[in-house]
Amino acid sequence: MLFRSNPSLKFVRNNSIRSAIARSLPLIQQADVNFTKHAGCISCHNQGLTSMTVGTTRSFGIPVDETKSAQATSYASDTFNVDRNFWLEGGMGGAGVVGQSYSLLLLHSEGRKPTITTDAMGRSIKLRQMPGGYWQALNTANSRPPLGTTGIGRTALALRSLQLFAQTLLREQYNQAVELAGKFQIGRAHV
Repeated sequence: MLFRSNPSLKFVRNNSIRSAIARSLPLIQQADVNFTKHAGCISCHNQGLTSMTVGTTRSFGIPVDETKSAQATSYASDTFNVDRNFWLEGGMGGAGVVGQSYSLLLLHSEGRKPTITTDAMGRSIKLRQMPGGYWQALNTANSRPPLGTTGIGRTALALRSLQLFAQTLLREQYNQAVELAGKFQIGRAHV
């Protein structure tokens, strides 16, 4: 026997996608809170993916735990604010472009508007775009998705974060960066 049944899992009769999401989302949100509490780190992709899930779920009118959502977003924002000056000075941070991109997607998913901190993150991301339009990995040995993505994945995340949080004063430069990244993605579509 290759697989054992899990007695704690119960078959749900007359299940729907909506009810399955409503039952599973509290587990996902609690895992996000637990991760942050025990790791002492926001884990950019972990919280980013959770926030995207919560935002999408909310947009379909499925109830979410707004207290946990606000808690996660506030913790992330507070963490980002601490690093703002480092990013303004051209620093990157531990998770690199992918982590910063997930972080901006997290803030967008939770309805946050651009701030000086998101400007600093966007600037840091934009500064690392390669002349060919893509974003290179800081650590090419780390290829575990979603954090250690391919050049295409990193570029897609960076491209989207710049679209959402382009600095008003530098919007044209950001639009050029997004256009260059799009050309890179199209050129790699056959790979």
